[in-house]
Order: sequence, then C-alpha cells, then structure tokens
Amino acid sequence: MYVSPERDALPPRPRRGRALLAFALLLFGGSLFFVLRPDLLQQQAARLFPSPTPTATPTPGAAELAATATVALGRGAAAEAAAALRTAVALDPASPAARRGLAAALIRGRLYQRAAEEAREATRLEPAAASGYVLLATALDWMGRTEEALAAAQAALDLDPEDGRALAALAEAQASAGNWEESDRLARAAVERLPEDAVAVRAMGMAREIRADWEGALAQYRRAAELDPAWSEPLLDQGRIARLRRDPSAAKAAFEAAMARDPGDPAAPDGLGLVAYDAADLDEAARWFEQAMALAPDFAAAQGHRGWVHVARAEWGPAAERFRRALDLGSSSLDFRINEALSLAYAGRCPAARHLLEALLAEAPEQEGLLRGGLEACP
Repeated sequence: MYVSPERDALPPRPRRGRALLAFALLLFGGSLFFVLRPDLLQQQAARLFPSPTPTATPTPGAAELAATATVALGRGAAAEAAAALRTAVALDPASPAARRGLAAALIRGRLYQRAAEEAREATRLEPAAASGYVLLATALDWMGRTEEALAAAQAALDLDPEDGRALAALAEAQASAGNWEESDRLARAAVERLPEDAVAVRAMGMAREIRADWEGALAQYRRAAELDPAWSEPLLDQGRIARLRRDPSAAKAAFEAAMARDPGDPAAPDGLGLVAYDAADLDEAARWFEQAMALAPDFAAAQGHRGWVHVARAEWGPAAERFRRALDLGSSSLDFRINEALSLAYAGRCPAARHLLEALLAEAPEQEGLLRGGLEACP
C-alpha cells in the first residue's frame, strides 16, 4: 500500500469483528453475483487483463525488397535475391521492374529457363524497355538457344541503339553463333559506352575467346573480375579457358576462386567436376556434380555432366534420366540429346531410343558415325 508522506498520523484502528463480518458478506455477495452473471465476470476480466493484441509485421514494399535483393547479389547470394524479388512480383505482378529484377537474379542463380520466362513477361508488360530484351537474350544464350538470343538482343538494340548492355548481349550471342568479327565489333562498341562495366568487358573477352585468342580473352576476363568483385562469371571463364588449354592446375585454381567468391553458384563445383572428369577421376567428378546439384537442383549443366559419369560407368538407365532432366530444364545441348538417345538404346529401351536417334540423324547427319551404334543396338 502506498502511504502518502503528507500523512502525519495513522488512521484510527477499526474494530476487528465488524470489519471481518462486513468483508465476508461483501465477498459472498460478489461471488454470488458473478456466478449468476458470468458474462459480466468475463467482461470485467477482459477490462482488467486485456489479451495482448498481436503486433502486425509490416510487409516490405517493392523498394525495400529491391534493396534487399541488391545487397544479396552484392555478396553473391542469388537465391536470397531471387526470393526477395519473387515477393515483389507477388505484391505487384504487373510491375515490369520487379520482373526484370527477378530475371537478373535467376540468371545469377543459373536458373535460365525461369529467368527467360520472367524476362519475357517483362517485355510483354513494358515492350518499349530494352533492358527486358537484354535479360531475355542473356538467359536464352546461356541455354544454348542462340537464334532466339540473337533476335532478343537485336530487339533490345533496335529500341535503344546506344544501350551498352544491349550491345554486349548481342556481342555475346554473336560469339555463341561463331560470328567473331561481328561479335568483336559489337563488344568494342559496348566497352566504348560502358568502359567500367563488367558485363561489357566480359563480352569483349567472349569475342576474343571465339577466335582462340586466349591471352586476349583472359585479359578481359581478369578485368571484368576486378570491376565486379561479387560476380563469379569472369573467374569461371578463366577456368574454362584453362581447361581448353589443358591446364588443369590453372582451371582448378580459377574454379576454386569462383567458389570462394560466390559459394552459392553451382557452376563453380560443376567446373571442378569437369576438371576431375578430364582426369578420369569419376568418383571426384560425381562428388562435385552432386554438390552443384545440391546448390541448384535445376542447374541443367550439372545434371547433364552427372550423366557423363553414368555413361563412363555404363550405367545406361541413370544416364538417360540425367540427360532427360537436363533437357527438361531448358538445355538445348546436342551432346546431351545424343547421349540420352544412346543411353536409352544401350539400356534396351529401343522404341524411345530409335525415335530419338532417327530424329537426330535427320537433324545432324554429321553425327551419323556416333548415332550408328545406337541404331545397331536397336535394329
């Protein structure tokens, strides 16, 4: 009880007996009243002891989600960036900016088929924006769909002839098509407009690589890696060139550097798997390919490369399944298609195999010698 300091004397002492009787009657009456009217008891309890009202968690807006994604990409967390941008798309499905952001994050995460879908939707929502076509071209090119990539990149350049990223996307698609002179011209134009842009500089590296100018390509890839310290792609490019030059030590070092830069990128362990596969270390190769798939189950390249290990071990059924999975994920690799057909043939699944083999023979007659073995296994 609080006693006021202004009180200079205690109150008179009450008579104990009467006070106890009055208190008992009051308690009994109050109890009887609330037994007869429990609703009033509940109302009084609610007033005296209100239930805590849960505090609503504020939903982040599009700008906050975009900022989260930018920070995540800056430290190589493509999956986290994609998750934030999926939320942004869910909040505003008609936002082309959110779709483009998601496409960019999916490209970084090696989910090219989904990235192409988001980029295509962005171009539908905002057909006058070149950036949507740039992202679409990049996703298509990295799936091996070169003709479509060329068309998308050209559409971006038609919308904005001065767009450095559009020039870079078209340069890379031209490199994939083997048109090295046009690729070089476009890459030079991209770097002129964006001299400090890692994507443009990397496109210059692609133009050099397609001409087998290894040193020139490596110089550009090293520069791109310096310009964007969070991007592992230029390091992976260096590893690819080292493999082409049959330098496994340099290839391994480049792929390990890429994995250290972006531990969530499945292409780095996939590259290390390729180095092990080149050395005929199938157990090590399988381990790295499995790690890549654990990081990104929808990474088509690792699925197909794991199929190579099954082929080397004559495990035809699992091999066919891996190649089919890679193709279903958007890969257009002729190698994977041929290996799927041959694996089905050697597994004794001739009806499916022969259909694929005959289609491949009509499409790529230069592969007849390779395909003939499967056709002979399924007469």
